Amino acid sequence: MFGFGYDLSSDKYKVVAIALTMLSLDVSEKTEMKVYGTGDSSWRNLKGFPVLWTLPKVGGVYRSGTLNWVVIKGKETIHSEIVIISVDLEKETCRSLFLPDDFCFFDTNIGVFRDLLCVWQDNNTHLGLWQMRKFGDDKSWIQLINFSYLHLNIRPYEENSMTLPLCMSNNGDFFMLKFTRNADDEYQTILYNQRD
Repeated sequence: MFGFGYDLSSDKYKVVAIALTMLSLDVSEKTEMKVYGTGDSSWRNLKGFPVLWTLPKVGGVYRSGTLNWVVIKGKETIHSEIVIISVDLEKETCRSLFLPDDFCFFDTNIGVFRDLLCVWQDNNTHLGLWQMRKFGDDKSWIQLINFSYLHLNIRPYEENSMTLPLCMSNNGDFFMLKFTRNADDEYQTILYNQRD
């Protein structure tokens, strides 16, 4: 899995690659992270990156000199935890950020809206979206939206379906795309007004 971002201190664009060495089909043995910047002659190993249970499902999300992924951290499911791994492109270090309380991993996605890190999840009947008001502060999460598909007269969750928030307006409205992969590949646009 890859991420791409800009390091202001060195005026370089950098690619970060994450790779798992698998002990078996369902257990990872170690995680490697490598960094490559424009003008570099080779990849560098990033130290201190935790062992991951699985690779993130999307590329790293860039926010203020960092790349961020939602991951399952740990070698075993019993001792694993769901966190955001954040890589500082200037220092080439990483740290874990905790998700909001009572957050489950089911279909968790990560993005940036209005320059703030956000996570959202689609749990079959509802879509919830949280925003980290102060980057790096695990206590600064607030829930921006939590709506029921049925309440909004949107067809409930279907297999091979996902809702993707695309942008947030200045007044707090969200423009989203609901995509269902079937014979006809259906798309539905949603403009969600939080006030009413």
